[in-house]
Amino acid sequence: MPTLILALFLIQTVRAGEDVSHHLNQAALFIRRGWFEDAAAELAQALESPAGQTIEVYELAGQVAWERLDIEGAIAMAEGAAAVAPSPAQAQAATRLADSYRQQFGFLTIEAPYPGMTASLQLESTGLILSAELKDFISRAALHLQGRTALPLRVGLPIGSYRVNGQEVTVAARTEAVVTLPMSAIGSRGRTALQLTRLEIDAGGMMLLGEAAEALIPAPVLQVSLTQPLGPVVLGGLVQLSPISYLDAQNRIVSGGSAWSVGGRIGRELALAESVRIRPSIFARYGAIPGLSGSSGMLTASASAIAAGGELCAEYREPGQGTLLGSGVKLSADRTWGRLSDDEDYSAVGLSMLATLSAVF
Repeated sequence: MPTLILALFLIQTVRAGEDVSHHLNQAALFIRRGWFEDAAAELAQALESPAGQTIEVYELAGQVAWERLDIEGAIAMAEGAAAVAPSPAQAQAATRLADSYRQQFGFLTIEAPYPGMTASLQLESTGLILSAELKDFISRAALHLQGRTALPLRVGLPIGSYRVNGQEVTVAARTEAVVTLPMSAIGSRGRTALQLTRLEIDAGGMMLLGEAAEALIPAPVLQVSLTQPLGPVVLGGLVQLSPISYLDAQNRIVSGGSAWSVGGRIGRELALAESVRIRPSIFARYGAIPGLSGSSGMLTASASAIAAGGELCAEYREPGQGTLLGSGVKLSADRTWGRLSDDEDYSAVGLSMLATLSAVF
């Protein structure tokens, strides 16, 4: 009988080990694919078995908890790793990790004015964060909260000062902070109020294609615009200047003054990754262009110009920061038309590529 009991025990141990190995393999696959919720579920099942309660499993589960922004889970996994560590040095390292989480993080509960409400949340760090790892954590948390979120919501955050939908709050270590959003910060009105104006300065090159623009040389261009998100769309007003040069009848390069235009755009900003945004837009501008030629071949001092077209802006900007710089590139194409000085109509195609720098304020 003792031999039979031992055999059954060994069989169960082997099966438990196989189950743990399966859960770990699945968790590793999910981690590689970025499916951290699924990885957490597999590791939780592994930890249900005594065979799975090893320092390796606890440490992996702690890393997954960090990726899921689950600070309480990360602390619990570090404490679990300390409890099962095979050596004092490993136990001390795990304990220090749990203590560092407690010292660097606090908790914030975001409440609505009435039960059962949801909101799109904008989390901004308003203090100085020196750690790149903590900055990344805040950025990921800010991106995660941008979707519709049921309130109340409790989140772990690095210690510091924050603004949530325009409401100021401070998170301290080992404490619970609470911010209650007023109705003005809930829903579309709140999203509109917290979406911030950006000053954009763009510089690059442009060219006009068409019979009237045959003499024009590709030119540098400077564009300054103010951009304001309004709910689901992004509106902007812009001023564009470009020094124009052209070839005269003797193929000499001649300065023709400056082309100028003013106008506006409307577009939609889309998130590609945590810090990368693209913004397709349509725009219209009115201005003047020197150096165009009509059917007679005469160059005009300045011709009126109306341009309408499309633009694609790709920008890198860390989420979760209220006042920071963004950088990227803009590509645009437009149809330009107008009237020459001799009352002859013209049309041309405009192409431009600009480097962009934006400041949020």
